[in-house]
Amino acid sequence: MPKKKHSDASPIGPPRIEIKWTHAQRPAPLKLPDELTKSAELDAHNFDFSTVRKRPFSFDTSFQEVAELMPEIDTSAEPGDGFREPSGGTYMDPFDPEKYDEVRQSIPFLEYEPHIFQTRPLRSPESFSQAEKLVEAARLGQGLGNVTFVCIGDIKLDLKTRKRLGKLLCGYTKLECLVLRRIGLKSLPNFKPVPPGLKYIDVSGNQLSDLDQLVKIVARAPGLEVLTTTDNPVTEKRGFRQRLVGSNVSLTLRWLNGVAVTTDERLQALANFAPKGCKLDLDMIRWDVCFSSSPDVFAMRGGSWKPEALTRLELPGCDLTVFHVGHLRALRQLNIARNKISLVRGPGSEQSDSRAHLDLT
Repeated sequence: MPKKKHSDASPIGPPRIEIKWTHAQRPAPLKLPDELTKSAELDAHNFDFSTVRKRPFSFDTSFQEVAELMPEIDTSAEPGDGFREPSGGTYMDPFDPEKYDEVRQSIPFLEYEPHIFQTRPLRSPESFSQAEKLVEAARLGQGLGNVTFVCIGDIKLDLKTRKRLGKLLCGYTKLECLVLRRIGLKSLPNFKPVPPGLKYIDVSGNQLSDLDQLVKIVARAPGLEVLTTTDNPVTEKRGFRQRLVGSNVSLTLRWLNGVAVTTDERLQALANFAPKGCKLDLDMIRWDVCFSSSPDVFAMRGGSWKPEALTRLELPGCDLTVFHVGHLRALRQLNIARNKISLVRGPGSEQSDSRAHLDLT
């Protein structure tokens, strides 16, 4: 039978199990009545079951010593190489709220600014003053320091003016809106460089056919929001829309020939036609485009980016894979349901004390 071996040494490590073998008794084998051991009676056809009822089985109650080894288990604990129990027990240190606040307030934020705040938004035509507008071809080259709006249309420019058009327009470094509609253009003005504030281009109703030239203009206009090229042969070129959208790595192009540029269309175009050497993070681009298009963020456009003023963010079903927390500490309502978010970029959730409603379904 198993025996326990005790040790006076205090347990320091895990219990050590020692197995020893000893002798144990085994009961005698079962005995049948003598008359049942005859071979003739053991035949299945001739066996008389009544004898079993008359002479039932019996056990021999005597025991004999059998030289068989049985295990003996020693569960006493002895000093060994195990891990020592901590003197203070297994409880964690007491929670210190002041230390926690100090740590979380010192977490550095990853700087992030939505692309819509990196350039000034497009102004409405009514917001341009008369001094900013140039609407007569005869005045091209005048008022270089003030003109931001050039609109020339429905006239036939002479060959000399068409050749000099790019040089004349390059002087308008503050140009925001350019309309050259139905003036017989066969090629775009050769801007060197493209005015950095150019946001609106309308060259519809001409004879433009060079898609490469148009792509270069879009790629060099970091703030371009609206491009209209209808009624030109170039619109029939293969990959026309994808190439133009893909060349706009600043993500500002919102309308092309009167049709809004969707998020999926932009991402596909950038993946296929972004300029060589341009490193793209499509997951981050999707987040930036969707975030910038949300009503509460877009309403801030025109001013400076103030993330601490954003209290509500609704981005359900946008196929987002990352969520960029940034400085969004004042959020009270956050809805990012039906997305594919597996990564949270930029610390900040530790400081979101005001959140009252969160939907992550």
